[in-house]
Amino acid sequence: MNELNLVGRLVRKPVLQVTDSGIPFARIVLAVERSYKRRKTTDFINIIIWRRQAEVVCKYLDKGSLVLVNGYIHSDSYMVNNEKRYVLEVVVHTIKFLENKDIINKRLKSLDNKKIEENIVFAGFENEVKDNA
Repeated sequence: MNELNLVGRLVRKPVLQVTDSGIPFARIVLAVERSYKRRKTTDFINIIIWRRQAEVVCKYLDKGSLVLVNGYIHSDSYMVNNEKRYVLEVVVHTIKFLENKDIINKRLKSLDNKKIEENIVFAGFENEVKDNA
């Protein structure tokens, strides 16, 4: 079974991109702490988010935002100068905002004075997300 859950903080503000066929997506890097031989270390995990979830993440999250990501590991390869390179990334099924709405509202207020509805705590599929934009 290829499924995982990660809790971590965004390394930088997500940027919304669009494929040639018009599908929105965002790539983020998640800083995830773990203990190793009684020492704490941080892993930096490449994450890709698709469609409406990507739009919501880019709208409401910023560098340092705390999230829970549920997804699966995807491997890919590409060629550079006749050398095959491999990439691992997590493809998101769901992403939950783990900070309260006051912290998110503070970020929004500093951007454009928009408010988040009381019930926005989860950036999932389109029907589960309501924004008051």
